[in-house]
Amino acid sequence: MHIETIQLQNVGVFAGIQEIDLRVKTAKRPVVLIGGLNGCGKTTLLESILLALYGKLSPAARNARASYESYLESLMTTGADGASAVELAFRVHEGTVEHRYLVRRSWVTAGKRIREDLEVQVDGCYDELLSSNWAEAVDRFLPQRLAGLFFFDGEKIAKLADPKQAPKLLQTAIHSLLGVELVDQLEADLSVLVRRKSKDLAPEEDRAALDSLETRISELERDRGAAKQEVAAMVDPLERDRQAVEHAEEDLRERGGDFAGQRQSLVIERDRLEQRATELRSGLRELAAGPLPLSLIRPQLEAIISDLGAQAQVGDPVALAKWIGDRDQRFIERLRELGLDPETLTKIDAVLGEDRAEISRSDRSKDARATTFACIDRIRALVSGVLDTAVEQGRSLLEEVDAATIRLAEVERLLTAMPSEEDLAKMVKQLQTAEERHRRKLREFEGREAKYQSIDRELEIANARYEREWKASKSEQLGQGDIVRFLKHADKAQGIIRTFRTRLVERHSQRLEALILEGYHLLLRKDGLIREIKIDPTTCEIELRGRHEQVLDLERLSAGERQLLATAMLWGLARAAGRPLPVIIDTPLARLDSAHKTHFVQRYLPQASHQVLVLSTDSEIHGEYYDILKPVVSREYRLDHDDTTGSTRVNTGYFQSEVTHAD
Repeated sequence: MHIETIQLQNVGVFAGIQEIDLRVKTAKRPVVLIGGLNGCGKTTLLESILLALYGKLSPAARNARASYESYLESLMTTGADGASAVELAFRVHEGTVEHRYLVRRSWVTAGKRIREDLEVQVDGCYDELLSSNWAEAVDRFLPQRLAGLFFFDGEKIAKLADPKQAPKLLQTAIHSLLGVELVDQLEADLSVLVRRKSKDLAPEEDRAALDSLETRISELERDRGAAKQEVAAMVDPLERDRQAVEHAEEDLRERGGDFAGQRQSLVIERDRLEQRATELRSGLRELAAGPLPLSLIRPQLEAIISDLGAQAQVGDPVALAKWIGDRDQRFIERLRELGLDPETLTKIDAVLGEDRAEISRSDRSKDARATTFACIDRIRALVSGVLDTAVEQGRSLLEEVDAATIRLAEVERLLTAMPSEEDLAKMVKQLQTAEERHRRKLREFEGREAKYQSIDRELEIANARYEREWKASKSEQLGQGDIVRFLKHADKAQGIIRTFRTRLVERHSQRLEALILEGYHLLLRKDGLIREIKIDPTTCEIELRGRHEQVLDLERLSAGERQLLATAMLWGLARAAGRPLPVIIDTPLARLDSAHKTHFVQRYLPQASHQVLVLSTDSEIHGEYYDILKPVVSREYRLDHDDTTGSTRVNTGYFQSEVTHAD
């Protein structure tokens, strides 16, 4: 089977008539990639394909709490002209001949009711017989019981990944794959026939009581079937409400809800830090207004001390007299070398001596020297004392300012990350609303489950009573005949049916185990983690064994590893079906980490089937994952939602590409 096109007319958010070409160009490019944000119609697209094929037996219609007509009405685009339709075209090889089928399911508002029409064409010609009997004929192409193995969404993978839900879902899938429900129905029908034949053996006076019991049993079986459907109809809504609670909790946690109780203490700390930072900066300003800036010219101040010291030494009379005396001596010696006569030299020496004596007696030099030394002392005290203290104080204040600023920024970041009290109140309210809705649904589900269990127990009691009363009758006195022989053979047949059911599952379990393990090894990035997978043929519980034959607890696997295991289960079941059917996957990557996403995109999607339709958000198949998938993509589409009209248009090109189709 190869889906060619899907056409939607006023279905959900798809206003008007829109058609998507889903044909795969080559076997090496089996993927059709359809991108859309949440609420843009990806799930509606998947539902529409199933609706076209199965009508009221489609999963969404069966799970709807209202009637089928109400479900169809809910799919009609708001503001449309009262007519909606889904048209699906696909090709199927029947023997050596390929035929093209077109299934058009349309519905219109007719007064207070919804009228549905179904038209089936084969190779372009209307087929009246097939149109009238499509519900039975569709099983030739894709049996309704197998649809869940090929058309599924991330929610189904998530359920299979849940160790608590997996066995029941896997059992349903295996029984659907093997047709076990037909065996169950055969056993149930045989039980009814046995009961009716048994009544014929009873005496006339006992038949009235047995007739009454049989009528009651029929009523209980009918009520139990209705109760079972009510329970089944609650499963998906209950799961959606549970997920809504999880999402609300996660949103509250991610946006800082866990720190909400610390808000007041953080606000107090922020105010204290701001006040302390202000005080510290005030202290720094006071230091800056004092001698602290002179620390910037410390080398120059030390040079001044050195220069003033030299000047002070020159201003000392004794030192000055010695210096001048040495100079005068050098001067006389120079004149003597020049040949000046001794008498003149004696006179010059006398004059210089008087000058030296005058300088030694001068008071001004003493005053200048005293002033210089006082200045040196003050500058030295500034450099070695005051400035050192001011620098140390400034450094300490700066360190405190830096620490306060860093902590203040951290506190501000925490406060900013937290929702405001108004937003927090809204999120808490949303969480409380989701929890209350889930509690109501859970109570309703438990009530329906209790009702089902009660009817089931009453039915069991009625059947047991019927059997007791029949055995208590005088049937053994009425002769044996054909009826007795029938009952003996029927009892034997029922035992054979039960044995057949068990053997059937056991026989196929081994092949399923091998297919699931093979798929899991391809998907899992931890080579050798799982060496063996076992399926209990009765309960369908999964058992994993490691490289040393030890049993691995499913709960210890990561969420991503469990999701890949669920994918491997669906993959193995689909392969076991042995039918060339397309695979449609809606948003499958939500819980996978980067490594598991890579393996899923690289190893599963290209090999899942000859035709793989992937419905993805922009946060799933994007970046490197889009680059990995691109070589095996035949066509790309994007669902663009217009908020002004409230409708979605189908455009060519994915989020990262405006190319019409892959080359």
